Amino acid sequence: MGGPGPGLPGLLACTRPQAHGALLAVAADSARLSGAHGELPEVTTLAQRPGSSQLLKQARRLRDTLAVR
Repeated sequence: MGGPGPGLPGLLACTRPQAHGALLAVAADSARLSGAHGELPEVTTLAQRPGSSQLLKQARRLRDTLAVR
């Protein structure tokens, strides 16, 4: 399968921050189900931040899902 494409970073840029955790959760589920892989630098940067918010948890889950082949 191919990489996740440019859609997610653009979507995150134009939605309210309160929705970002939910968007990343859907993205992580979609990546897992489709077998997508590849790196999204924006997600990797976000996943490296300290904290335990839903946004950061989902960013880490998406990063880890995309790293698995």
